[in-house]
Amino acid sequence: VRPPFLSEHEGVEWAKRSLDTALEAGATVCALIPTRAGNGAMDALHEAGDFTPPHLASLEAAQRYGLERAGRQARVFSDLWDIQRFFTCACSPQRAARLAEMNQTQRVLPAMACAACGYDQP
Repeated sequence: VRPPFLSEHEGVEWAKRSLDTALEAGATVCALIPTRAGNGAMDALHEAGDFTPPHLASLEAAQRYGLERAGRQARVFSDLWDIQRFFTCACSPQRAARLAEMNQTQRVLPAMACAACGYDQP
């Protein structure tokens, strides 16, 4: 979710396209992996202004889309490894908990708005 050179909105749109392609090809499990810095190349892109990690609301939007699109055909998971590195607001722990619940239940939860960061969905 949100590879280099994409805006927040574009990152979500391309995640949705990837889910569409995987599901149309018959995938029964899809994993949404937020792009992470820390390997040198991504850090250099970040410093150059060509990469910004996705907001948790973007991961939520992509997972919500995937779960709605997949129905019972497939399971859709958000990769929550080291999710704290994406925390940018007081709402972040609650968003991470919601993502974990959607992973476990495979059900869409209502969108969560935050007055502090202004994110509902990108």
